[in-house]
Amino acid sequence: MTSIAQINENEQREIRGSLKKFFAEYHLSGLLKMCRAEKQKGFSAFEIFRYLLCLVFCDRSMYMPRSLAVRM
Repeated sequence: MTSIAQINENEQREIRGSLKKFFAEYHLSGLLKMCRAEKQKGFSAFEIFRYLLCLVFCDRSMYMPRSLAVRM
């Protein structure tokens, strides 16, 4: 019997794959560079933008990953 967590993880993989295709097809990385969305250190602005979109479409919150990172 499959659990709800496994089903959600499969859906999340599909959503991430769809977003990756969308980003590549519409060259969003280049658009962000043209808009001067950049950072000096750490993750690129593109990675942060992609992460935030994944959170929205996967119906997730940024709270748990942040709270787990603080405890570790």
